[in-house]
Amino acid sequence: MLRYWNALASAQSSDDLFSIYPLLPRHFATENIEHEGKVTRIWQRRFAYPLKIKTQFRGKVAHILDHSWADMIPHVPRNASTVVTVHDLIPLRFPGELTLAQTKRFKSVVGHIKQADRVICVSEYTKKEVMNLLGIPESKLRIVSNGVEQFTISEAAVLRFRHKIQTASKLPLEVDSLFLLGSIGNTSERKNLAILAPALKKAKSLGMEVLFVRAGAPLPASLRKELHAAIGHDRLIELGQLRDEELGPFYQSMDAVAIPSTYEGFGLPVLEAMAAGTVIISSNSTSLPEVGGDAALYFDPHSPEDFAKCLIACQDRKLREHLIKLGQERVQHFSWRRCLEKTYQIYSELLEPVPKDKTASGSFPSLAITTKIKIAAVFASYNRKDAALKCLQHLRNQSHPVDLVVVADNASHDGSREAMAAIEWDVLQILDTGDNLGNAGGIKAAMDHAFLSGADAVWVLDDDSWPEPEALEELLATPWNPNVVRHSLQIDPRNGLYSWPLPVRNKSFRWTTLRHPSEWPKEEEHMESRAAWTGALISQKIWESVGPVMASLFIRGEDEEYPRRISEAGFHFEAVRDSILTHPSANGLIRWGLFEKEFWYEPGLAAWKLYYEARNTIWIKRNNKEWIYAIGLTVAFILALIAYGPRSVNHFKSLGNAIMDAWKDRLGRKHFSQ
Repeated sequence: MLRYWNALASAQSSDDLFSIYPLLPRHFATENIEHEGKVTRIWQRRFAYPLKIKTQFRGKVAHILDHSWADMIPHVPRNASTVVTVHDLIPLRFPGELTLAQTKRFKSVVGHIKQADRVICVSEYTKKEVMNLLGIPESKLRIVSNGVEQFTISEAAVLRFRHKIQTASKLPLEVDSLFLLGSIGNTSERKNLAILAPALKKAKSLGMEVLFVRAGAPLPASLRKELHAAIGHDRLIELGQLRDEELGPFYQSMDAVAIPSTYEGFGLPVLEAMAAGTVIISSNSTSLPEVGGDAALYFDPHSPEDFAKCLIACQDRKLREHLIKLGQERVQHFSWRRCLEKTYQIYSELLEPVPKDKTASGSFPSLAITTKIKIAAVFASYNRKDAALKCLQHLRNQSHPVDLVVVADNASHDGSREAMAAIEWDVLQILDTGDNLGNAGGIKAAMDHAFLSGADAVWVLDDDSWPEPEALEELLATPWNPNVVRHSLQIDPRNGLYSWPLPVRNKSFRWTTLRHPSEWPKEEEHMESRAAWTGALISQKIWESVGPVMASLFIRGEDEEYPRRISEAGFHFEAVRDSILTHPSANGLIRWGLFEKEFWYEPGLAAWKLYYEARNTIWIKRNNKEWIYAIGLTVAFILALIAYGPRSVNHFKSLGNAIMDAWKDRLGRKHFSQ
């Protein structure tokens, strides 16, 4: 599963319609979790993983990359579609490879595949197996072949590997004088390694000198003894497990690679050997001829004589050169990019169709729109005349002009509205809300007005968030994609730090939190982020899908609630390195870890601000049925106030009211004596 994910992830392009990301860290992968203790495996499989899916999944399509995790389908939110990739159904055909309990558990797990909206099969043969063994209708099945990495193999690496073989063989003669036959993989019964000894013995009787080079799991003692008897002790070399960088040299060092399996769901070593420029001698069973095509020699897996004939034929150099050429042509049809594009097509089937006029040419949809889009900048203001005027000045200085500026004035009485109205600027519109609606209500009014006025996207700002001259231009530097929320970065001019810690996903698809611009990778111009509000460029498509801002939060809540809805609708966020807003940060933020998440507390908040901060934060978690987290936040606010203050009667009273109102759904504006 991990290898499959890494290959798909590396094939992504920044212009792709879909953004794929792993829900879980690498240690949850099948390859890693199998090495954990039994209690840990049970905990992760039955509790940790399902909980993570239920609470953290934000996409529109959940793609389960390995059929052996199909029992996670019931935990995917109902508003998301599900896709499962089936690689093979070996335990149903070869139950002897597992215990009775393991086979029973496997049957139970793959039984959930029937609940998937689409099932990806890696080969035509696997598709037939899914239909016959699981009873899944063909209408749900799609064939998407695996890809293969193109090896970069130096001549020096091959020479070193040949020397390694020469040393291991301890033969008095050069290994180049022998026919090197390779084999790689595990030693399960279906790999049919028992055919090797009689086949090699037959080839030897016909005058063929073979050096058998084995990589992977150690051979069973009985099979090793048979091979020694067939070709001699010095003609069998076992290299053990190979590192990834040794695969290419291994394949290229061989004159041919043998794959005698009686059952394969796909047969990746066939493509790997072809990509490395090596001849394949393969069984004609299951999916192998489908993968190898006309670029391999095939034999009956139950006939050592047939296998030996292929070996003898491979001594012909011209035949080998012909097969190598055919093989290298064939692997061009099995790239991971091609695999990803076909996977995208399946995602598109499950989602709304993309309009043809917004789709680039190619085998999958791409929203790389080059037509000009209308951008509206919006913010709300209340009694902060100087800040609002400065924000407008920064907007006028943008290298990429904004098409519309909408300011919601929340019934200011400091002359703000009059000062802004006096500015001669055709694109500026001042909304008089008639009352203090808070930042949430003001932004809602401004956004709604902007979109109803024909804006394609809205740039959400604060009156004290001032964009640098090229901030908007940088947001639009790459082709516009209405499915992604690009956003500016806020930097505190006093210390040069990000105003808020910035969680981003790096190249290795791990989340990391940045606090200073110097921590941003130099080679990355933009990275996926968790969420954003101030500085976010929100498309009309997202606004229509998600709905308006929730005005009843008033302040200190819309910046979490609205981005959350955007994520839950399947849209993603992208931080743009060089799009900068100047914005003061909160003073002395305190960070606590809470249920694998972060809780930030701002000491020194006024009592009325603490009320909205606590009420809205707790309510958002409770409203999303994150009960444990909501309870944890309730306790965390109380402890933080006790530990960090301010410990005044008004603050404790405000916090108590906030907790009561959050749990009783009492939102809206709260009147305080300020």
